Amino acid sequence: METVCSDHNVIVMFRGRQVRLQASDDIPDFTGVLQTRLRSSRSLCCTMFYPLKQRQYLFGEEYGRECNCRKCTEEFDADINPLKCVTDGCTERIPSDERALLPCSQCGVVSAGNLHKFKKFMAKNQALLQTCVPTEDNMNYQSMEINKMTIFKELESLNVLQPDAHLRYACGRCVAEYYQDSQRYEEACKLFQELIVCLRKVYPKYNVERAEYLWNAAYCSRKWLHWSFEQGTHTTREEKLRVIPLIAQAVSAGVDYVKEALMIYAKICGRESKVTHEMARRLERQKEASAQMQPFLQYRDELVTSNSR
Repeated sequence: METVCSDHNVIVMFRGRQVRLQASDDIPDFTGVLQTRLRSSRSLCCTMFYPLKQRQYLFGEEYGRECNCRKCTEEFDADINPLKCVTDGCTERIPSDERALLPCSQCGVVSAGNLHKFKKFMAKNQALLQTCVPTEDNMNYQSMEINKMTIFKELESLNVLQPDAHLRYACGRCVAEYYQDSQRYEEACKLFQELIVCLRKVYPKYNVERAEYLWNAAYCSRKWLHWSFEQGTHTTREEKLRVIPLIAQAVSAGVDYVKEALMIYAKICGRESKVTHEMARRLERQKEASAQMQPFLQYRDELVTSNSR
């Protein structure tokens, strides 16, 4: 059984003198079993989204050597942090390495400008990124969160990375949770939905952290519905026309998020566990919110009809 820092399919759990291997994803036949022992599954799942240098630093502290798994290469690192093409409207994903100096396969334009901006950003914030990785000497999580928010704010102003870039996820998660705690549900929903695209691609399929993150996104969509309309925060016709379809989309996605979280808990904990019963109750709440959305959608249609007359 090989120990790796980012490319794993099992989590090792100790229960007294017994060791249990819990699959973190579906494992095809004749596939090697890869495990991690980087302090905890939480630190692993947090770290796996950071750039290669930060992942290797944490692995080196634990084992005194570099990891050589298939994901710990500069090329893979550039693929998971793709740049936007410099051409407006072009959706091509540009790797954040020397390949950005080649013409875009869609529009033929070279994105050297965005590559230069990103490389300059990484060089400037290398020390700050290092403080975002939990180590024995750095367990100040409040400071980590502040640093992540600083990096995320700079990334957004730079506007060169694709929305599902891993670095954006690594720093954006705490920003989304900050919006949630601050009752800024519209901003939280938008960011959660963007980051979940990345989460589904990379996070282990059967992972409690993934389930809780999906639940947070669903919770924000439901609270956004209640906050917006019960509090009467959207009063003008233009604002209602703007926000109603966005909330409807978020609430609908929230039902899928809770279903996915329920599947994860059922796989890990067993279908009779208290946790899965709680998630089932949350699913009913999300479905109720979806039903509550229907009158607002009807009202939106009436607004559109009256506006077109």
